[in-house]
Amino acid sequence: ELNLDAEDVWHIGDNVRTDVGGANAAGLHSVWLNRFEQTLTEDDPVPDIEVKSLSELASLLGPGSQQLS
Repeated sequence: ELNLDAEDVWHIGDNVRTDVGGANAAGLHSVWLNRFEQTLTEDDPVPDIEVKSLSELASLLGPGSQQLS
């Protein structure tokens, strides 16, 4: 509905297998919200970006994104 290309979309989630794996499979940018500092295994999908908090993500998005925290 938004007429965005997959490479213009970020999917943010806290489950590395379903959120990151699904985003990677769909051609989206994957952002892993890793609040508990989990360690990836060799079988896990690799996120494009890893953050520990939504406020850390807000700083990556730029001005006007502070409402995420």
